[in-house]
Amino acid sequence: MARCCETDMEHYRVTIKYSEPTYAQTRGLDVLSYVGVFNVMAADPEDAILRATDLFHEAQRSSGVSWSREISAASCELRKVDQPTQ
Repeated sequence: MARCCETDMEHYRVTIKYSEPTYAQTRGLDVLSYVGVFNVMAADPEDAILRATDLFHEAQRSSGVSWSREISAASCELRKVDQPTQ
């Protein structure tokens, strides 16, 4: 049985655009833009972006790299439950 708050949650696909300026600077490269996609359960779009941002930072910490990753934008879309994750 689902907990009460789980029944109010929706599936969201959150896209986070980010760069690695420290990496580019130390190597004399142009700063490139990258994209990370996170599928999360959340109460609303704002909550989805917060949850995905937490996952983004967790992935950064566990990556073991020494340079920073800076988020430049985040967006999300509601996913139907029967849509496969990609």
